[in-house]
Amino acid sequence: MSWTSGATTAWYQHTSSPNNGRDKQLVALNKMQKVYENFPEVTLTAFDETGKVESTIPVPLQRTYTGRKPAIRSDLADKFCASLKIKDVLKELNEALHTSYTLDNPILHSVLESSILEYVDFGTLYAHLRPYWYDLTTVKSIREASRSRDLEMRNTMVTNKRIADGNIPPRRVWDLCANRVVPFWVASRRPWAISHSWVSDEEREDVPTPINGCEWPVPMPKDADLNLIRIQMLNSGAEEDLRTKEWEIDVPTIGAIYRNTIRTVHYYLNGLGRPFILKPGYFENERCWFKRAWTLQEMGKSSMYATPTVDDSEDEYLKRMFEEKIRSLPLSPPQNVFDVLSEMDKRKSRKPLDKVAGLAYLLCAKSIPVYDETQSEKAEEAWEALVSVMAENYLAQLLFLYPEPGDGGKFWRPSWKQATAARLPYNYFDLKPGFLQTEGTDTDWCLCTCIKSGNVRGLAKASNEGIPRQGELVVKDDSGALHIIKIFADHKYPILDGSYTLIGEGFLPWRSVTNLNFLRYWVVGRQQSRGKFEKISVIQMADVDERSKLDRLHVAQHNVQPFTASGGDRAIFHVPPRIVA
Repeated sequence: MSWTSGATTAWYQHTSSPNNGRDKQLVALNKMQKVYENFPEVTLTAFDETGKVESTIPVPLQRTYTGRKPAIRSDLADKFCASLKIKDVLKELNEALHTSYTLDNPILHSVLESSILEYVDFGTLYAHLRPYWYDLTTVKSIREASRSRDLEMRNTMVTNKRIADGNIPPRRVWDLCANRVVPFWVASRRPWAISHSWVSDEEREDVPTPINGCEWPVPMPKDADLNLIRIQMLNSGAEEDLRTKEWEIDVPTIGAIYRNTIRTVHYYLNGLGRPFILKPGYFENERCWFKRAWTLQEMGKSSMYATPTVDDSEDEYLKRMFEEKIRSLPLSPPQNVFDVLSEMDKRKSRKPLDKVAGLAYLLCAKSIPVYDETQSEKAEEAWEALVSVMAENYLAQLLFLYPEPGDGGKFWRPSWKQATAARLPYNYFDLKPGFLQTEGTDTDWCLCTCIKSGNVRGLAKASNEGIPRQGELVVKDDSGALHIIKIFADHKYPILDGSYTLIGEGFLPWRSVTNLNFLRYWVVGRQQSRGKFEKISVIQMADVDERSKLDRLHVAQHNVQPFTASGGDRAIFHVPPRIVA
């Protein structure tokens, strides 16, 4: 959920060139913001908005709001435009925005007349006119340009079931001053964001509300109220969800809202609008915020967590648990793909698909897969689509760190079942100049270092003690002399003694000497026909002296011409047939 902030910065950072209509819109928004700074204070109370006595409201910030934001009462927002005369509409707008306009102005008269016919209630009319109230001469042209730009962006965003830019702004935002949900292009400012866990079905009800024009019921905790949440968000400093077709874009890009929020993400850890009361069993409950799949991507640049009220009986223990949970949340963006996969495996979702979709914004480079609800039980297919657009450093970690061949569509990386069921590697390395890419479901390639032939020995027996297994790699130099390189495996997967092709994650096409930091991680496999490489397992060369020795032997060489081709069933990862020094 998102609501509009007081900032006037536009989200449209990916629009191609300066736009005159956009510039005029920013001028109008900046002018509006400066005027608000001198407004007298207004007050909204829980009693006026809901009829509830303020002392009975458990969240203090939901009881009353006093400030300079031009927030109107809910009963005024709910008035139908058809029941209002044009002079009545102008009177309310003048009072809310502290102007003294008259109907003698033909432009104003025309704007109000058309708005009364276009909008259902005063709140919606207020949300659409407020940004341009201090410069109505261009309101029609600016609004039409904004609407067209937003529509064009969303209509051209999906190609071949991929969302071209994961940083797409939200489709709708909640304008707290008008208490109405409006299209993003109306507010056209970076929103603040709300992150919340869903309560159980028994504690939740679908509530029709004029806030969204009663277009869809809002799933709400039975003891929460949107009008009270509005008061809390106004107090928090803010000023200003979905249908099947819209979900394709809106659901996978939820993370963008939290990453790009202008200031703060407000977290409701016990259900939307509820006070956060820590009780024994909270962290074990499936509805706990820390256990929901969707909330993993909802980490913003700065965060505002609800301060928990704790049962006295286990006060210190529960507080420590809460602080530890906050500290253990993965960084955004994450450094290690396996940290994120491990965290997601602990979480719950209604559909298997949701766990995969909840990773998209965290792991994808730029484009991300659409949310296809028909795949709700097909997590493996969704994983295939996710990997096809994953950022290259995470792809490299799947290739060079996961110790087993994949048992799904590809040997070179784990299937979804493997990625969520096994003990995952904890190593981390940063892929530098070498790069790795996957395109579609059958064509995968990388630019890498390759040892065309080497004998691996000493790693055939699995170790159960958790101690890295020590082994040897025997290679032959140009003169035919044999050399032994010390290697090890920090996993249990057996690698039978024998001859293999190895690929390493270092690739520097502009240098003839390998950067030794890049020679640590290697994939052991077999060269197949047409340059294909079949992964068997992974090893490491941790010792710098051993890597230096390998570099001096010139048996590990760089490829500068990648070969890409369609792979067969489970056949895999490609290395080029031609190797050059």
